[in-house]
Amino acid sequence: MSKKAITFVIICSLVLGAFGSWIFQRFIIPKLNTVPFLVRYNLAPKSGPLVINTREEIRVNEGSDTIAAIQQVQPWTVALLSGNEVAAGGLILTSDGLIATTAAVQNKPQLTVKLMDGTLVQNAKVVAADPASPLVFVKIDASRLPTASFGNPNDLQLSQRMIALLPSIGENQSQDAVAYLTGLLRDNDYNAVFSSERLARTFSIAAFKNLPEGSVILDATGSVQGLYSGSGIIPANVISDALSSYFNNSSKIVRNQLGINYQYIPKVLAAANAEKQGIVLKRSDKPAVLPGSPAQKAGLLEGDIIYAVDDTQIDLNNNFETLLSRRKPGDTVKFSVQRGKDLKTINVVLGISQ
Repeated sequence: MSKKAITFVIICSLVLGAFGSWIFQRFIIPKLNTVPFLVRYNLAPKSGPLVINTREEIRVNEGSDTIAAIQQVQPWTVALLSGNEVAAGGLILTSDGLIATTAAVQNKPQLTVKLMDGTLVQNAKVVAADPASPLVFVKIDASRLPTASFGNPNDLQLSQRMIALLPSIGENQSQDAVAYLTGLLRDNDYNAVFSSERLARTFSIAAFKNLPEGSVILDATGSVQGLYSGSGIIPANVISDALSSYFNNSSKIVRNQLGINYQYIPKVLAAANAEKQGIVLKRSDKPAVLPGSPAQKAGLLEGDIIYAVDDTQIDLNNNFETLLSRRKPGDTVKFSVQRGKDLKTINVVLGISQ
């Protein structure tokens, strides 16, 4: 038989075999599974596809990702000790010993920092506090420390796996907890009244409650996304902005001062009430416009709707806090305002909060 004939026979065999297998799976097996005798004595062939260890393989992959992420971030984490207790966890920002933690360490006597390798560094001192968040910077005398790498919390997605590294007084630097993201940084809470003097916008992870202060929050890629605080996770972008401010303002964390309390107006309600989408200045336990504030000096009033900042519309993709944070103290910011049926522009010179 010629090579050409042999090749033709092989191809025909493969085609017929595949077709026969399809006929068997599609028509014959389902019929056999209806025969009572075969089903009763478990003699009928299984009609489902054969799957081998898929679930186990997924679990192994997820576990490997988590382990790799933890191993990457652990060297950047510290535990801050006061006496025989852990006051908080922290994150190394600079190789010479600047550490991000939370206000839980303020007024604690004799702070000691425990590094990843178990080294204890005495006489840690609080050197700066963020006036707009629970973030605090602590300094120790050190050199050549590994420094943290931050992710972008705005890129997080719902149900994304997140990891918390908890500070420990034990030989291991930290313990861990794993959960899933349940709320995004860009989400607006339309029932809450916010203060322009507090950075309250954060992301949420339902299972991460009652963690130790300063627990480091990271994603499965090993990027730090924030620090846990009892009043809410401090996002990585807040920490990064504070670090820049610290170096640019003589070792102080400086924030804008505006002096308003406000509530978000969702797009649907804005359309229903013939209003602009944006924020409405609203009273909470404090006045909507704080006395003596830059907002009051510029003429903003309770009930005013700010719908744009420097001609950028306030919406889900451009929240008020982010737009305001792009300006620095002393800048003049242009607010587009709806007051009743009138539209106007009000310019505000931002003050300084430190």
